[in-house]
Amino acid sequence: MYNAYEHEPNGIASGKKYDYCEYRRGHESGEPKVKTDFLLPVLKVQIILCIAIGIFMLIMFKTQSSVFLFLRESYYNISSTDIPFAEVVKSIKKSADFVFEPVNDTDKVKKNDETESYSQEAFSLASYDDNELTGIGGEDILTAKEKTSFAPVSMSQKAVMPVENAKITSKFGYRVNPVTEEYGFHTGLDLAVREGTPIRATFGGTVIKAQESKLRGNYVVISHSDNVETVYCHCKELFVSEGDIVSAGDIIALAGMTGQATGPHLHFELKINGLWCNPVWILDI
Repeated sequence: MYNAYEHEPNGIASGKKYDYCEYRRGHESGEPKVKTDFLLPVLKVQIILCIAIGIFMLIMFKTQSSVFLFLRESYYNISSTDIPFAEVVKSIKKSADFVFEPVNDTDKVKKNDETESYSQEAFSLASYDDNELTGIGGEDILTAKEKTSFAPVSMSQKAVMPVENAKITSKFGYRVNPVTEEYGFHTGLDLAVREGTPIRATFGGTVIKAQESKLRGNYVVISHSDNVETVYCHCKELFVSEGDIVSAGDIIALAGMTGQATGPHLHFELKINGLWCNPVWILDI
């Protein structure tokens, strides 16, 4: 008779009867030991990160954080414009630099609707030619929600282009001001032109301002019908005075770089019922 105690495998010392067949099956089958699934902890970390990012974005949205507004505008510009891949990479890098740049108390955006600031870039008259129109300026406000509108607008009368052969150097909308490095709202359209280019009234109306300021330089404000106003800034010379009646297409000034400007250009604004609107909607650009 087979005695399990006499034939017990080495290393097994037990008082219980040993099933030799069971021992052989367990060691000869070569079944691997059960391993812990390493993907489970990774999945948990990913879920936690997604929730944290979602909460962070929700907080920025509710507080209208400048970071959120900047990212939203960057996404809008990338998604709505056909641009080369290199420009996409550049925009993403710019967004990343803005988000992770250290911020101190003096760099924070000030909640003041009256604040005015102008962007500046390097400009050299020595290298100036028709293909290098780089003038930029324009009034920035730090909160745009109640004073501006992105809605499309149309006029019963066709608008006259205020300057010819212009190059858009700064669009209407949110931007990071290169001078203050603060995030604000550009209330107009910067049209770079050669110095001395005639500036024409887009519609007929009454000149309500023909003045000079430190930021806008020489500028003109014309009041039109239906609570419409147009603004022309950084002029070299003004040809109209307050109270003058002008017709659409009349030359009211010459383009220049007075005030805080990087080069010859026209900062053009369109206001309807007190709201800044995008001039692109009415101009043939």
